[in-house]
Amino acid sequence: MEKSVSTKQKVCQSLLELLKTRNIHKITVREILAKSGISRSQFYRLFKDKYDLLNQAISLEVDRIFLENDSISITPDKLTALLQVTKDAYWSTSLCHNEYSELFYIYYNMILNLFY
Repeated sequence: MEKSVSTKQKVCQSLLELLKTRNIHKITVREILAKSGISRSQFYRLFKDKYDLLNQAISLEVDRIFLENDSISITPDKLTALLQVTKDAYWSTSLCHNEYSELFYIYYNMILNLFY
């Protein structure tokens, strides 16, 4: 189980790094595999598709940001980073995957309502 979690984290981190330079629609599963060093079969055991990976990567990133803080109050820089990741995820998925775009839109607005 622990190996699966670290593999999942590695793949999520690989995707987040790829997203720094390109839109999710331009990133292929093959590129994610190459960057993370896992096989296609491992990828599909962990994720339904690259959009499922995106959703899980964002969840892990949000968890990481909150775990780094002793309380719910986070620094403005970290909140800005969280909102940027969320906004980027929303816009990168909104063009063709309605279920994900709806999820990110709701999530993004919840965060805005909590902190602003």
